Order: sequence, then C-alpha cells, then structure tokens
Amino acid sequence: MFRVLKSQWLAPKVRRLEVEAPRVAARHRPGHFVIVRAYEGGERVPLTIADSDPRRGTITLVIQAIGATTERLCSLQAGDSLPDVVGPLGKATEIEHFGHVVLVGGGVGTAVIYPQAGALKAKGNRVTAVIGGRAREYVILEQELAAICDAVYPCTDDGSYGYRGFVTGKLTDVTVTPGAGKTASAVCGRGLHLHAETAGGGAGGTGVDRAGSETWRAQRGAFWQRPV
Repeated sequence: MFRVLKSQWLAPKVRRLEVEAPRVAARHRPGHFVIVRAYEGGERVPLTIADSDPRRGTITLVIQAIGATTERLCSLQAGDSLPDVVGPLGKATEIEHFGHVVLVGGGVGTAVIYPQAGALKAKGNRVTAVIGGRAREYVILEQELAAICDAVYPCTDDGSYGYRGFVTGKLTDVTVTPGAGKTASAVCGRGLHLHAETAGGGAGGTGVDRAGSETWRAQRGAFWQRPV
C-alpha cells in the first residue's frame, strides 16, 4: 500500500496528493508518470508525477476530478492509502541547455511543466513560465514556479487575473519580444496544441508554428520546439 501523506485542494476539482512511494521517487525524472488505482480492482489511471523527493521517498500527484475514479482519488485524505502505484513510466523529458526556455501550462497541464522548470533551471537556462486557467481560482502552482523561474505570467480566459486570453497568446508575446534571442518552448495542457499551432513567431524567437521548419517532439502532452 502507498500511504497518502498530504492532501490539499489547489483549485476547484483539482487536488494535490503527496504519496509515499520511495522506489518511484528514487527513479523519477521530469516527464515521467505513474499508473495508480484508487482501490483494489479499480480502474487504472495514468498521472503525471508533478514532483518527487527521493530523500523523503515521496511523489506528488495533481489530479482533476472529471469522473468516478478521479473523484475517488480526490477524496483521499492524509493517512489513506493507494493499493497500486506503478512507475515511473514514460520517456523522460530531454533536459539540456537551450538558453531561454518558455514553458506553457494550462489548467492541470501546469503540473507537467513544474518538474521541467526545476531541471531546466539547474542546467543554466533562463526559464519563463506562462500558466493559465479559466479564472483566477483555476491558476495553479504559481508560487511554486515563481520560486524557480525567472518570470511567471499567469493568464485567465475571463481576464480576472493576469493576462486576458489563452496562454498561447502570452507565449507569442514572450517569444517575439525584441532582444529575447532564440527561445525553446514547450506547450502542455489539454486543448492547447491547436492554439499553439496557429500562433505566429517573430523576430528573435521561434514562435510556435508547428508547420514550420522547427523540430517538435511529443512528450506526454507536451510539444518541444527547438530554437534554430
């Protein structure tokens, strides 16, 4: 059994769980995920590992309640347990020195970019995070990212906080700023890729034109775009 050490709401219907899983924590790299079950014989659910602490033997999961199983996972409290946590699975994100990296996370997609931000910063990159939600209460992990990144830009669809509009609109602003230089970008979050594909690039940046000559990599809900 895998004990839940901490449980808290990050946003409406979005829960953060810190789970005791020492073997997973010891091998976790940004981009990895786990498959969990809320109860014996239950549905298997893949979840991104949002953070890990090998010394404490813990992993952090961010879960959006959108169905019966995720509702049950979000109901877990400290002291409860998960019967199964399998991982780490998937291909780790390629982490290297790019120069300036812009990470874009919408909704629970922000949980994907959080471990990437720390790893990319450790490689000496200048890291910018653009994060968003439908309204202010849906913007998650802003303070955590601010402790790592050089800049964090919150966005909301309704304009209640930060930039008004999609995160990909702010991404375009960041990557076309004069003097910004070459920029690598990653877009993470349900529904964001289509918006990213139509956002234009500009002088000094790569933009996010998937149809162009840039090299894109699909990595569990994220597109990497390398600078040329």
